[in-house]
Amino acid sequence: MNNSIKRFGTFCCALGQLSLNNAHTEQEITNAINQIKIETEIKWKPDNRAGGERAIFVITTSPYENELEENLIKVGFRQITEFNRRNGYPDGINKMWIISW
Repeated sequence: MNNSIKRFGTFCCALGQLSLNNAHTEQEITNAINQIKIETEIKWKPDNRAGGERAIFVITTSPYENELEENLIKVGFRQITEFNRRNGYPDGINKMWIISW
């Protein structure tokens, strides 16, 4: 099974999203963040919005992604808000985590 970390841009080119799950290790998350930080040093040009984010967010679902939440805290993410899951999903709370530099 491919469990690679997926990265998504947003309408704000300084903010990106990582799609993670419980199987992603602290080291894998750290490696992804470090790679993005390296790309931050590349001078941005209007014709190239790829990479170089200054902040990354992750959404977790409690109580299902406790291991992921623990790894996010270890790496330096902080929780900034929480909200109910979409109607029709099993009960739980979505939490939004962010790291910036």
